[in-house]
Parts: sequence; structure tokens; C-alpha cells
Amino acid sequence: MADISELKGRMDARAKQFQRGVERVLKSFVFEISREIISDTPQDTGKAASNWKIGINRPTDSIIDPHSPGKHLGLGNTQNVNPAVRLMAQKLKGFKLGKRNVIFLTNNVSYIKLLDAGIASKQTRPLIVKRGIERGRKIARAKLTKVLDK
Repeated sequence: MADISELKGRMDARAKQFQRGVERVLKSFVFEISREIISDTPQDTGKAASNWKIGINRPTDSIIDPHSPGKHLGLGNTQNVNPAVRLMAQKLKGFKLGKRNVIFLTNNVSYIKLLDAGIASKQTRPLIVKRGIERGRKIARAKLTKVLDK
């Protein structure tokens, strides 16, 4: 029969395993939302897609030049999407689940709200952010179910 300290050790190990699983699911959720939003951002010069950034515990406040500047790049162009997604993934690696840790996804270009509303570009499908959140939620729910079933 297991004594109390052995039981406590097993429970602590299980709690750490669960926390790591939840952390992985949260990162995956944010990654999927962000990737969808970045991919759906219309591209003329690439500036809007390049400026989706992750901030840990505070939103980002900078605006950068496009990763791969151009003219009339089009919605399917990945030259600005892929670097933005890679940078976002690198930033997420440093996130640790904790009481006060928060993840922010921000875009500080002045016209991002117009793009999201479907006003600023002929390429725009309205509600870029809402669609990204819905897709990420579905993926995260499936991954969380796997973690809980273990």
C-alpha cells in the first residue's frame, strides 16, 4: 500500500503533467488563432500582415516595415505571412502558464480595424479576427479533449 508521501508525489507529478498539457493547448490555441488571422489579412504592401505580433504580459506597441515589401501582393501571398508566423511562434515558446501571465495578439497599423471590417481592401473578407478565434477554438477544444483523456 502506498504511503501518503508516495501518493503526494504521484499527485504532484500528475498535476505538473496536466499543467504542461494545458500550457501546450493554450499555446496551440493562440498559434492557430494567430496563424489564421495573419493568413487572412489582406496584403497590398505586406505591412498589415507583418505587424501581427505576440506580446507576453503586455501588448506590443511598435510598427515594423513589411518582411517582404511589395505592391498589390494579394491575399494568398506568404512572403509576409510566414515570417510573421515564425516570429509569433518563437515568442510563444517563452510563455509559461502562471497566475499573471497573459498573451496579447496586437497589430498597430492605423488601418487594421478597417481591414477587419472589410472596408479598406477589395481582398478583405470581413471579420478576420472573429474567424481566426472560431477556428482556433475548434482546434484547441479537440486538443484539450486529448489531454484530458490521458
